[in-house]
Amino acid sequence: MKEILINSEHEPYFDPLPRLPINNSPIRPFFIVHPSASGKIAVVREGIKVASLKLEEELKTDKFELFARYIYPVRVDQPHSYLWLMTLRLLYSPDHNVSHAFVFSREHLEDLALLDKVKRIIRNNIGTDYYQATYRNSKYNLDLHHLHAPDEDELDSQYNALMRFYNPV
Repeated sequence: MKEILINSEHEPYFDPLPRLPINNSPIRPFFIVHPSASGKIAVVREGIKVASLKLEEELKTDKFELFARYIYPVRVDQPHSYLWLMTLRLLYSPDHNVSHAFVFSREHLEDLALLDKVKRIIRNNIGTDYYQATYRNSKYNLDLHHLHAPDEDELDSQYNALMRFYNPV
């Protein structure tokens, strides 16, 4: 486990977020590669290929922190909800805001369990980073995963956010 010190200058996450306009395009399942795994895009592509997932589009953003706040709500009273973002900023600047997305065919909506399984296999291949963060004189254990796929009940809202922040590669 790596030890890190997070200072208060890494705290731009507490302002309220504006409501996103609704995207009317048909929802498609997707994976998000966190900035911490930008060097492992080839591993993600290979996992998608091996699983025979029908990839329709690759997207990229330079606004990951803002996007992440829509899909992972920040709560001031729950430091783990924002310390992982602070860790990305601290360790991966200046690229802490650059992220890739892989968008799949709508037919995969019929088998979201397969996408979850593939996500877990790819996560295993990429690995997880473990940190002990010192923040405001307290210690927190952080597990940083590098790949996200929305749960079924979050797919609508997270796809809407994806379409607002990500652009074709």
